[in-house]
Amino acid sequence: MAIELSVNHPEDWMQRSNPDEVNLCHFDNTDKILKCPAYLGRGYIQQIWMRDGLSMSIIDCEFRDDFVRKFPSFTFPLELEFEFILKGPHAGQSAFKFFSGRKILNPDSRYPGNQQIFKVELHLQLPILRVFLGGLLEQLPAKLRQSTSNYFEKIYALQIPQTNPFEEKASSLTNWETITPQMKCVLHQILNCPYQGLYRGVYLEAKALELMTLRSQQIVEQILIFENQSTGPEALHLDEIRRTYQAKEILLRNLQHPPSTADLAQQVNLNRRKLNEHFQQVFHMAPFEYLQDHRLQQARSMLSYPEIKVEDVIKAVGYKSRSGFAVAFRKKFGLNPKIYQQQYLSVLFEKV
Repeated sequence: MAIELSVNHPEDWMQRSNPDEVNLCHFDNTDKILKCPAYLGRGYIQQIWMRDGLSMSIIDCEFRDDFVRKFPSFTFPLELEFEFILKGPHAGQSAFKFFSGRKILNPDSRYPGNQQIFKVELHLQLPILRVFLGGLLEQLPAKLRQSTSNYFEKIYALQIPQTNPFEEKASSLTNWETITPQMKCVLHQILNCPYQGLYRGVYLEAKALELMTLRSQQIVEQILIFENQSTGPEALHLDEIRRTYQAKEILLRNLQHPPSTADLAQQVNLNRRKLNEHFQQVFHMAPFEYLQDHRLQQARSMLSYPEIKVEDVIKAVGYKSRSGFAVAFRKKFGLNPKIYQQQYLSVLFEKV
């Protein structure tokens, strides 16, 4: 039988704590630590504040029984939330949630018993919310930019209280996507931050922005799918766009041993010519050009972690030789991999 708690605020069921009482990945005196009450289970929420409007939560909990947290009603702030679930229900998935600033009637959160829930959340409020959405606009085709910009302006306007019950219940939206290998690398860096004080804050903020950038790419892809947009002479059918994205996901899951173009086309029920044409229309490059670009982007992300070896990066992203990887990396980013790794921290912290 599930344990039900009715609270007035999302944090009311937790207890204020200190780092000695829970097993944290890392800690700073500016962090806020909330501990799960012993009668419910074990675990914590660690809240980390960065620049104005940007914060991060690391959540690690396990409940003794199924747990339901209920509110009579709650007015969430105007906020975008990125949720990256590493363990528990929806493990390996990322949720993009939008809260419009309206009151929501009878919201609740449900958690399973005897199952670890481990996730990282990013919270964006004004003013950084406008900055992020502006960057999102820049990634869209020109013909979509204006209509999406108008939509964002409507989002800001939703801060005005509404009384329509239907609108109140529909005022939060959620979109789920797979956590990519590149995102996993950044999450690993966040959870294993090797710095303290000002350096820690700068490092975590940089990684949060990198994670948001990666997730925004998925959001743009979803916008293109649902708008059924194409840069080719003929618009692709929605099913063709979805098959193209399915092929992309197959490539990204098999960086070390990618299928041939013919095998990839067969897996998504397209012929080879159609697959190449669709990739050009949707991603502006052929399938293995896309794979090459993704490998290099992931390699750059991995090299920003100071203790990782170049040889391990080469193996992880699927290159066969160090020389081939170095040539491709230098052509893409203008530096040899090792030099990039050495310069990264000094560039990152130069303003501290």
